[in-house]
Amino acid sequence: MPVGQMRKNMSENAGFIAALDQSGGSTPGALRHYGIPDSAYSTDAQMFALMHEMRVRVITAPAFTGKKILAAILFEQTMNGLVKDTPVPTYLWREKGVVPFLKVDKGLEPEAVMIKVSIPEKADLYLDLIKHPRVQRVVALSGGYPRDEACERLAKNHGMIASFSRALLEDLRYTMTDAEFDAALAKSIDQIYAASTHKD
Repeated sequence: MPVGQMRKNMSENAGFIAALDQSGGSTPGALRHYGIPDSAYSTDAQMFALMHEMRVRVITAPAFTGKKILAAILFEQTMNGLVKDTPVPTYLWREKGVVPFLKVDKGLEPEAVMIKVSIPEKADLYLDLIKHPRVQRVVALSGGYPRDEACERLAKNHGMIASFSRALLEDLRYTMTDAEFDAALAKSIDQIYAASTHKD
């Protein structure tokens, strides 16, 4: 994959990061919120398969493109999965123009390039850091806030973009038709993109 182009997109393009990196501990809750009860699976393999199906539905939706989403953070199992018979990272980059990131929890390398923080109570608290020439991006977690409140807070922080997970997916349900699902995701993407790029 063209790492130089990916780095350029991350540094220069407008947009936000979709955090699709739910792992073992957070997966049951994410599935319940999506409308799949614990009783729908009996093994970890079945649980992760259902989570992968949800992620594939998100990734293949028409609104999920590099026009508004710079990158997607992926759990290791997702990186090794397939979308339409194509490895997930390859599909994201070639078909969607979205940079794939692997979530690393094992401390293999020191942190570099990007800093992920909670949205601060004081607007523009991290502005000096954001303007530092060695900082590529400062990205914000939704911090458990509902999407409307998270976006309202994010819009007050210049230069900060979203890296939302729960807030991105909060309106999506397993029982939705494809049209309903795609419309709900598009609305969420538009709102988070606006908060990441148009500041108060």
